[in-house]
Amino acid sequence: MAKPRAWTFTTEDGDVMLSDTYPLLDLVRDFESDAPIRATTLRGYHVGLKLFLEWLAAKNNIERPTLADLTPENATAFAANFRPQDRRAGRYTERNKLVALKALAKWLAEKRLYYEQRGDQRLSILRDVKLPPVPGMGRKPFDDREVKEIIAAIPRVATYPLRERAILTLQFSAPMRPDEVRRILLADFRERDREKRGHIVIRGSKTEAEPNASSRSTRRRRARSATISASSDRTGAARDPRISKAKNRSF
Repeated sequence: MAKPRAWTFTTEDGDVMLSDTYPLLDLVRDFESDAPIRATTLRGYHVGLKLFLEWLAAKNNIERPTLADLTPENATAFAANFRPQDRRAGRYTERNKLVALKALAKWLAEKRLYYEQRGDQRLSILRDVKLPPVPGMGRKPFDDREVKEIIAAIPRVATYPLRERAILTLQFSAPMRPDEVRRILLADFRERDREKRGHIVIRGSKTEAEPNASSRSTRRRRARSATISASSDRTGAARDPRISKAKNRSF
């Protein structure tokens, strides 16, 4: 923990508070050795704080940044360097850098070393810095362009391109899980049945226990009775499992 040095003064409440000229590097070292943080989290904080010190030194053309440089404006400007260009992408890295800086500022306030006084409260100087929102679980569906790019890239990266193309085509075309696609047999594809043409029988659902017996007849007795159409329901035409649900286009 930081000890009283030449860069300290005593407040009216008797707190030994650090002055703005206190070396920020020394505080970072004290924070890393004193704060009750898990080792894995601390490693992430260490990287973010080190980059912040280097950014301050380059920005202000100084060798040793001081506590006066730990401001909401500098914290926000530093984190903005990690903001992805794609506005749809998650701002995880930017958020992590701000979390590290806010943790340092919170530690300073809790130790009564450097804080903002609001009435009787001693608050972190970065308390009002807002973190980027965390994206919700999952992602938006692939659009037609993305689907075509993924399918086109398969021959360049896959060991068995025909198999991988078939797997991805099914997953893009129908609401099927990877494990369900893996269990599909050729007999499960209703290609010649006029009433169920384009339908695929799904076996081994995630919500159903897989039978211990490995015989095909046993697995089929436990098969899910429902069938899933692999095409959009917007048209009454013969259904093709290669049709994308999004735009009803083949790929």
